[in-house]
Amino acid sequence: IEHNKTQEQKEMKRAFQSIFLKTFFILTLFSLGACGGIKLNYEKKKVTFNDIDYGFPVKTVDLGERFGKVAYVDEGSGDITVIFLHGLGVYLKYFYHQIKYLKDHYRVIALDFPGLGKSENNPDINYRMPVHIAAVIQFIQSLKLKNLVIIGHSYGGGVAIGVSNMARSLMKKLVLIAPLGLQKFKQATINYMSANYNQILEQTTEVDYNLDNFIQRWHSYHVKNRTQLTDEYLKEYLGLIYSREIDKVYATRKKILRHSYSQTGNTVLLNSFLQFQFPVLVISGKQDNAIPIPEAPDWSRQDVTEFYKNVIKQNTNATLKLIDNCGHMPVIEYPDLVNQYIHEFIK
Repeated sequence: IEHNKTQEQKEMKRAFQSIFLKTFFILTLFSLGACGGIKLNYEKKKVTFNDIDYGFPVKTVDLGERFGKVAYVDEGSGDITVIFLHGLGVYLKYFYHQIKYLKDHYRVIALDFPGLGKSENNPDINYRMPVHIAAVIQFIQSLKLKNLVIIGHSYGGGVAIGVSNMARSLMKKLVLIAPLGLQKFKQATINYMSANYNQILEQTTEVDYNLDNFIQRWHSYHVKNRTQLTDEYLKEYLGLIYSREIDKVYATRKKILRHSYSQTGNTVLLNSFLQFQFPVLVISGKQDNAIPIPEAPDWSRQDVTEFYKNVIKQNTNATLKLIDNCGHMPVIEYPDLVNQYIHEFIK
């Protein structure tokens, strides 16, 4: 893996930052308007990341001053190594059912991004997507991993594209689940974000501390197929908010959003995806209200099926699986079906 920081690589890093920031901005903008009558019986109980059982032994690897100590689980064995990359604000436990199933067939690793979950959160580190991409690359090198199948969900999908692009010689296959980064924004959307970004970010943080509002947002923009399992994950997250353990997560999120905001390069993830020569599987819920993002000037939503079909047809190495009655969280809404899709794709 080439580490020389050429001007081209620096431009790519700035572009990765830009595409994520634009996506998250519009997502949070529409989340502010979420409302409804979803009822959830839950106890206001404080939860910390130390309290959360990931279901597997948690290991740590020290990636130095730049990234700190990274928490991960490492299960199973085999020639193929599967690496799971989680979404922003959540943690590797969201892949529990995938790890449990796939570990009988492959070596399976899932990690918490630096600054999130059980990984070290250093207030002096400017966490952002290029940092997470570089951290995963160093993680791969530290564990001497090869024959990789990288699986990324949401924000982790964007990171997965970046890692796959920088480590193509190690890649076997790539799986993107409701991924960030495959959408090209209109100029009107970019202009609106530039004018209103700070205000929206501050309002979103305030809303995220309101437990009742968070419950409505969870079901309006993340979960379509509500089950006992999705409720369990929601209650656990509410505990993190109630204990203010979530402060660390929100601090990391703010760093990612505020760092090196740029108007340029908003197609770099998509361009990388279109150039991949190895097999790629994209999985999405048909009722995902998070991605694709509504756009200015009328803020209408693209049809999810049409959006992904238009993207997939531009890369003959890519295939698409859409899940009906499913939102932005297929890994916990339909874990068995996602496991089936992933296993069939890898083998």
